[in-house]
Amino acid sequence: MQLFSASSLLAVLVATLWISDTSCAQTTLRVPGVTIKTEHPSGAGKSFTALVEYNKQLGFMKCTHAEWLFNQEVAALNAIHNGRPSRLRMPSNIKESFVRMLGTEKADDGQHCIIFEQLDGYSMADFVKGMSEVERDDILPDIFVQIIKGLQYMHSLGWVHGDIKPDNIIISQPTQEGLPKVKIIDFDVSQHVGRYQATSFGATRGYQPPEEFTSRTLDQYKRDTWMVGATLYESLMDMPPYGYKAEKDGKLGAITKEDLIEQMQKVALRKVNSFIDVQTSNNADLIKLLYQLLRVDVSKRPYLSSLSATLLYKLAGARKKSVFLRQAWTNTATMFSRQPRIKESANSTASLPPFSA
Repeated sequence: MQLFSASSLLAVLVATLWISDTSCAQTTLRVPGVTIKTEHPSGAGKSFTALVEYNKQLGFMKCTHAEWLFNQEVAALNAIHNGRPSRLRMPSNIKESFVRMLGTEKADDGQHCIIFEQLDGYSMADFVKGMSEVERDDILPDIFVQIIKGLQYMHSLGWVHGDIKPDNIIISQPTQEGLPKVKIIDFDVSQHVGRYQATSFGATRGYQPPEEFTSRTLDQYKRDTWMVGATLYESLMDMPPYGYKAEKDGKLGAITKEDLIEQMQKVALRKVNSFIDVQTSNNADLIKLLYQLLRVDVSKRPYLSSLSATLLYKLAGARKKSVFLRQAWTNTATMFSRQPRIKESANSTASLPPFSA
């Protein structure tokens, strides 16, 4: 069975709608307190998404008929933003790493809607396209330290994200110090697991850990660890570690579902990765982190909370050259100005498990 995530288009739209024309669009969906500015029609199994005005604030709205997906996302974000990081010896501003809800409403057709703050930036998938290998080596360490610290906080609350990927990481415009700011989005397959193993609600092709293809119940915290590693891999290699291959024309092509399952089951059985080694980075600390996160043997794969503080300090401590970040941002903005402002996501979220019972 396949189930498409109710928010599979969220990351793509967030990365495009805030630079779109905000003139009102015709729609039949009516939501209390909401004026729809720019909408994206929902496809089969997908949510309705739109740039909106809500209680005199600009925001981003996502609506779904799947009440359980809506409930998961609301519960996860409430736990995050109502938490008290100081009790966990974490800075209070760690919550700024997560998108904020402005409110929830029910549409006239019965859909359950979440209105989020309007973000100002691009998905990491699009942001890195405007960066050279040298720029990635200088800028990505700080971005991934922020991602890891944010997820450490989420994990300390007993919650896992469940669908970490470049499209679900939003990079905001540079601060005055020239450093990027991370926002983590899309929590509809998040779950509260506490200290127990659990089945997965969903995932995206190319980011699932090998054990997901051989087991039904997993250590969900270490599953998130793998997904962060897969996200770092794509940020360096422009493709996930598994699920895709480079075609002769240079484009990225998906392998068949059957081939992917066979490949991942072999990796899980042999406990050895078969992805292409990263040769696009000269940042030794970043590469060290990557291979730690992508350890096949779950018993040897670290929890994000147990990652070496020294390694994270070294990654975050390296001062970035602000000119790199400004240039990367300019390149990304230029790229988007030449493209259609609404586009389909290349990565759909499918239900699990992908193997036969």
